[in-house]
Amino acid sequence: MMLNIDCLNELCLDLLDKVADNILILNGDRKIIYANLSAIKLYGYSRNELIDLNFSDLISPFDLNELISKGGINLFHYRKDGSKFIADVKAIYHGDDYTVVSISKDSYCLLEEILENNIVSKYLDIIDEAIVVLTKDLDVYLWSKSSEKKFGYTIDEIYGKNIKFLIPEDRYDEFEHKIDILKQGVTIERYRTQRIDKNGKLLDVSVIISPIYDCKGEFMGALGIYKDISEKINLENKLTEEIKERYRQLEKLKEEADNANKAKSQFLANMSHEIRTPMNGIFGMAQLLQSTKLDQEQERYLKLMQDSLNHLSKIINNVLDISKIESGNLSINIEPFDLKKVISNIYNTLLIAGNAKGLEISYYLDPDINYFVLGDELRLKQILANLAGNAVKFTDEGYISFRTKVISEHDNKVKIEFRVKDTGIGIGEDYKDNLFQYFSQDNISQNKKYHGAGLGLAISKQIAELLNGSISFESKDGHGSTFTFICEFEKYMQDNIPEKASEKSDINVYDNINSNYTILNVEDNIINQEVTHNLLTKKGYRCISAYNGNEAFKLLKENKIDLILMDIQLPELNGFEATKIMRQKYDTEFKIPIIAITAYAMFEDKEKCLSAGMDDYIPKPFEVDTLYNMIEKYIK
Repeated sequence: MMLNIDCLNELCLDLLDKVADNILILNGDRKIIYANLSAIKLYGYSRNELIDLNFSDLISPFDLNELISKGGINLFHYRKDGSKFIADVKAIYHGDDYTVVSISKDSYCLLEEILENNIVSKYLDIIDEAIVVLTKDLDVYLWSKSSEKKFGYTIDEIYGKNIKFLIPEDRYDEFEHKIDILKQGVTIERYRTQRIDKNGKLLDVSVIISPIYDCKGEFMGALGIYKDISEKINLENKLTEEIKERYRQLEKLKEEADNANKAKSQFLANMSHEIRTPMNGIFGMAQLLQSTKLDQEQERYLKLMQDSLNHLSKIINNVLDISKIESGNLSINIEPFDLKKVISNIYNTLLIAGNAKGLEISYYLDPDINYFVLGDELRLKQILANLAGNAVKFTDEGYISFRTKVISEHDNKVKIEFRVKDTGIGIGEDYKDNLFQYFSQDNISQNKKYHGAGLGLAISKQIAELLNGSISFESKDGHGSTFTFICEFEKYMQDNIPEKASEKSDINVYDNINSNYTILNVEDNIINQEVTHNLLTKKGYRCISAYNGNEAFKLLKENKIDLILMDIQLPELNGFEATKIMRQKYDTEFKIPIIAITAYAMFEDKEKCLSAGMDDYIPKPFEVDTLYNMIEKYIK
């Protein structure tokens, strides 16, 4: 059917046949009323065949109003042989009776050539990954055989549909974000996500999406490669569950270990208390006995007994230190002290012990060390005493050298090196790696010559690290050892350093002035009660004793008390409870000093005593001078 001459003359139609563009003219019902030669070639129909068709027979569904408003849209087109292609449809003219459209394949020339290449098509069909080619509107243009296998849709079922059809709703935002990145020209490297197959099953996939550009370099679509990683995810989930289960088992084992450690610590605390209580009685009686008239043989026996007590006390303290270190509760007490005095005291002890064995003792103290420092005096003494004591223990002839020098100073910090060298038995090569292990000692045998629990060096190393210091050694079996301890201190710049109370008291001196003071001793152990009573009365103090808290309250009401010595483990009311009641009811102004004297010697025990309202703390067993100095600190 020819177009009415009133609408268009033959000359115009002849000109349209000669242009390279693909031109179709549609009437108001979208029926094709004219096709130029280029369009006839493009679709593969004859002119008469095309004129019998509706435009919708050649393309995917479209909105004519959208075409007119936008001027052009991308559509899928179908040839007579059933093949498909994508082309732009542009409305060149639109009137009430007809619309002139142009179909252009130019923007898809590169894609068409690639996809229509038979070799490429076969290659896409044999690879395992699912290959999908999308238009710029994200409609499916190519759907490989692997895509059919993985997602269940055939090419005819999925062709022309928007890829969003495969995306779970909870992944929409993620998808939109990835597409925004893609349109900026960025390839989306393998990212894990999920897609829905034909049966509605969620598939775990790894996706690569690359942008496709036309011959003019404009975005025209995308190439997506999907790899099914469901098995990998399942394996990872399984491994994750196994890891979680192992973690739960480890947590359980850790909890059991923590409980065992707590039980061990509690056992050590209880055993320490039970051992220290009778030890305090023996220790005190020995000191009282020393103040009496003794013959030479008795003095010798007393000396041996005191040495054994000191040795036992040291072992108990070491075992407790191990427990504190393992639980992270070993306390470091930073206070100013005279560094030179501490070093000199260690040397004097070393000199006495070394001379007793006939050893030569050499000593060097850096002359620049003449100041107070901030640090833990007790722990420093513990380390140095252990190093010096080991040198004496394991050296039978020759000499011991004790040298202390400053190795660096910066601002107010000073780094000190303590070195103890001996000509003793040395350390065997096989034992060096175990030297700082607990309960470990070289030359062990049933009849070993050198006694010890093998705790000193292990504890000293741990303490040194807590002080931000280090211990190292050099030794050769049979040729002596050299131990080096390096630690940094802060100089204490305060001019007025308080004088400490006398470090040695004469137990035999009766001070009449002390008779003006009354001390209340709250102690349930009769032996310890008598020991403390005798020690106080020998010093001239008036001492009254209470067996428990209730007795103490009664004596507190009936007497003017200047100081209270409080045991912790008491019948009826413990020392904490008794102190709290005393502070609330009998001594609301906290004027009476209360000193804890207890066999509880763990880290937290002192803090508990102070928190309960006590002023200070003395662990059992104690030296008589410690008791006297503490009393003088609070009542004089």
